[in-house]
Amino acid sequence: MTDIGTRKADHIALALQPKHQAQQGSGFDRVCFEHNPLPQIDLKDVELSSRFLEQAISAPLLIGAMTGGCENGELINQHLAEAAQACRIPMALGSQRAALEQGFQQDIRRWAPSALLLSNLGGTQLQQHGVELARRAVESVQANALIIHLNPLQELIQPNGDRDWNYVLETIENCAARLEVPVIVKEVGSGIGPSSAKKSALVPRPRHNLVRYHGVLARGCRQPNALMRKLVVPTKYKRNKAKIDRSKCESVTKSDEADKLFAPLT
Repeated sequence: MTDIGTRKADHIALALQPKHQAQQGSGFDRVCFEHNPLPQIDLKDVELSSRFLEQAISAPLLIGAMTGGCENGELINQHLAEAAQACRIPMALGSQRAALEQGFQQDIRRWAPSALLLSNLGGTQLQQHGVELARRAVESVQANALIIHLNPLQELIQPNGDRDWNYVLETIENCAARLEVPVIVKEVGSGIGPSSAKKSALVPRPRHNLVRYHGVLARGCRQPNALMRKLVVPTKYKRNKAKIDRSKCESVTKSDEADKLFAPLT
C-alpha cells in the first residue's frame, strides 16, 4: 500500500481506538424544544422531502465525506452508499486522491445506482493537477457534483501535508467554468467565515455551476441565508441598475437574526 493509502487506513484504525472517541456527545442533548400542545397542523401535511442539485431527496440530510482509498475505506463507503440508496439522500465521498493515485476501483454506483453522489478532492490537489483530475474523480463514480474541500489547517499540522495554497481560488473558478457537473466548496472542520465567503463570491461568471454551502450566496429567497447575499457579494453601482438599500442592510446586520444567519459559517 502506498504512503497515502497507509495514511487512509491509519485514519480508520485511529478512529476505532476508544481513546480517540469523544465521550461528551454531540451537544444535541443540551438542546430542548418547547412542547407545543397546540400545533395547529395535520401530521399528513408535514413533508420532509426536499430538492438538492435539482433532484428530489427524501429529507434535507447528506451523508458527509468519511473515507476512501484503502480496503476498509471502500467497505465503509459501500455501507454508506447502501444507506444513501435506501433512504434516498445524497452521499459525499471521502477524498478520492488516494483511490485515483493507486488506480483503486471505486464501485460506489454499484451500491447506489440512483442516489446523488458527490465526488471529493482537495483544493490543493486540483491546484497541482488541474481540471482533468476533477474530471477523473467525477467520471470514476459517475458523480452528480464535485466537492472541493479546503483544509489548510489540517494540511499544516499533517506530516508531508500541502504547504502551497496559492491559486486555489482560481482553481475553483476553472473547475466551475469547465466541469459538466456543479461544484461545491466546503471546509474541513474549521468552517467558512464571511471573509472567505467573499473571496468565493469573486469567482467571475459563468459561475452557475458553483454551489456554496449554507446558501449565503444563493440567489432569491429560497435559502434563509440568501438574505445576506447583498452584504457579501460585491455589487457594481451603475446607472439603471437597482441599488442596495443600505438602511435595510444595516438593520439586518444589527439584528439578532443576522447572527443566526451567519452562525453556520463560524
